[in-house]
Amino acid sequence: MAKNTIRDILPPEDRPRRRPPGRERPAQRPLGSAGEQRPPSRPPVSHDTQFHRTIPPKPDRLGKMKYLYFGLGGLVVLLVLSFIFSMFFGGATVTVHPKQETLTVSGTFEAVRENPQAGELGYELMTLESLLTKMVAATGREEVEERASGNIRIYNDHNSNPQKLIRNTRFETPDGKIYRIDKSVVVPGKVDDRPGSVEVTVYADEPGESYNMGKTNFTIPGFKGAPQFETFYAESVTDMTGGFAGERLVVEDSVLEQERATLQASLRDELMGQVDSQKPDGFVGFPSSVFIDFISETPEEKGGEVEIREKAVLYSVLFKETELAQFLAENTFGSFNNEEVDFLETEGLVLTPQTAQNGNEIRPWSDPTFRFSMSGTAPIVWIFDTESLKNDLSGRNKEAIHTILSGYPSIDEAEVVIRPFWRGSFPVETEEIDIDIVLAEE
Repeated sequence: MAKNTIRDILPPEDRPRRRPPGRERPAQRPLGSAGEQRPPSRPPVSHDTQFHRTIPPKPDRLGKMKYLYFGLGGLVVLLVLSFIFSMFFGGATVTVHPKQETLTVSGTFEAVRENPQAGELGYELMTLESLLTKMVAATGREEVEERASGNIRIYNDHNSNPQKLIRNTRFETPDGKIYRIDKSVVVPGKVDDRPGSVEVTVYADEPGESYNMGKTNFTIPGFKGAPQFETFYAESVTDMTGGFAGERLVVEDSVLEQERATLQASLRDELMGQVDSQKPDGFVGFPSSVFIDFISETPEEKGGEVEIREKAVLYSVLFKETELAQFLAENTFGSFNNEEVDFLETEGLVLTPQTAQNGNEIRPWSDPTFRFSMSGTAPIVWIFDTESLKNDLSGRNKEAIHTILSGYPSIDEAEVVIRPFWRGSFPVETEEIDIDIVLAEE
């Protein structure tokens, strides 16, 4: 039995090749011999190398279509987002810089409380009232005579001419009681079929409680036999009170005067503290245009003491801000043409009430006019109708802003931002147009 011999198994490349007899390996020639070319070298081939033919890939049509779909989808999303943005975030903002100037005022002026005419300055009275009482010990009893008093309003329905009524002019009630004024007054003439009027205080012709009465009407006996008797009349504003005649507890004059002064000081502080909070919006007043009228009511007996009663009525002269600004501008700027203006502030203006010819300070609650001097400076701004501007801009091309603003002399300049940015015209809906007013720093 032949013996098996285990041989190493070698890869084909490493296994020695047997050549057939008679075929010997040709002798190798030196490289680079003349006339010979070196055969191209073949890279070694690894035993695990696989040979295959390279086939060019076919075009990926599905991939190209996928990109196209993505592009179209993105465009649709962009359009939808743009529509949503324009619906919820679209609109226009117009930043407006209005015209501004500084008033320098120095002069004496007159304001009218009722029915101001063109070119006249009107004013209104804000009225605040308060009553304080205090119990003090009586110092004795004595006979006292007090005349009732109260406020009435006199009307002039005769003509447009003011009518002066002298001191002690009589006013008669339907039951024949006479009350008089203690100073001369001027009743304004009627305007546009509305009678002129003035409020005054009247005092009973005689002392006594019989002159204490509620509100009533009055005629003027001095006009009897004249047309004015029918066209001049008065009516009560307050009740007639304070009339007394007889014996009662009294307080020494020095004590009474001191106690009343204390009550008046408290009343003044109380009412002055309410002026700013009670002033209506859109009106301006000045500390010097506030007046307080103190009314010392008749003391009343309560047990063995006397109740001192002190009443205060505060009157504050108020001007409508826009009307005062326009009035001062007309009297300051030579080129001002009845334009609408308003104050930015009034702290720089000083008002000083003027005195009447008799030297007494004007009582604006009873006089038809209020004379004052004013000095100082105040910045003012021209105002315009924002809703009218929105209506003028509605649906217009953005470039039309210059033409539109030419019709608003109150505006110095303006900037426009329209959203989204590619829109070239203002929204049709005025609610989508915002007007921002920017004031220059003084």
